[in-house]
Amino acid sequence: MKKLLLALLGTSLFVVCSYGGVSVSPVITEMVIPLGATYTGQLAVTNTGDVPVVIEAYVRGFTAPRGTPLILEPSQDDYPYSGRELLTVTPAHQEVGPNEMVYFDYTIHMPEELDPYGGRYVAVVFKIKPAASEAQVVTTARVASLFLLVPTPDGKVRPHFSIRGMEISQDPDDPRKVTIRSVIANDGNLHINAGQVCAMIHVLDEDGYIIDEIPLRTHTMLPDTEYTHVEHWLASDDLPSGVYQFHLSAIIFGAVGEEPQHFFYLTQAQLEF
Repeated sequence: MKKLLLALLGTSLFVVCSYGGVSVSPVITEMVIPLGATYTGQLAVTNTGDVPVVIEAYVRGFTAPRGTPLILEPSQDDYPYSGRELLTVTPAHQEVGPNEMVYFDYTIHMPEELDPYGGRYVAVVFKIKPAASEAQVVTTARVASLFLLVPTPDGKVRPHFSIRGMEISQDPDDPRKVTIRSVIANDGNLHINAGQVCAMIHVLDEDGYIIDEIPLRTHTMLPDTEYTHVEHWLASDDLPSGVYQFHLSAIIFGAVGEEPQHFFYLTQAQLEF
């Protein structure tokens, strides 16, 4: 199975897929590959500029600690779910004329065993520079196509949502502006797509009555990553000072046959208005 997730990592995708008059397609590929299987495909790179460029292709692992892809250089790549050893790309470089499209071939081989078991995350990075330049300093740019590789789905490969605390604070100049910070982690072994998550913060009074609700718009999370999610709540003028409860609930939906995962976190805060 192979599908494109065109909105997978939010607005950061547009930084990854095009830059400096060069675009890459597909931007992101999510693929299920059984253990021991091999898959081949192509990436299209288009020079949308008006001068020839040389494009160098190479493979790197990546992570996304705050939803933004972070390409990992080999000397820094200690991410346990990096897939840089699983993918090769050819040719190593091509010259591309103005408005010309070229193709790079890639091969993915999923090994018989994975340690740790779970998803693998790898990028084909394209380094772009002018084909010819007399300048002493030559500017280069990089774009990337991201791969999210999933071994044969089973009960051992799943994301896992973890809520690691919640902090409530008030704006010193306007105490009815309340900031809610939650540390959210994926401590499973597979990425969580933003479209799989339904999350909400319910604000309750001290008697347990719901007085407001705040939808959470999370981003896609790779395994073994966490980030601080920030939401803002404007308390209505009729609410008095007192103890308020903040209840965060999240559901992660899976494929057909998989039970949804439910997560809850509750804290309370004394608010002075």
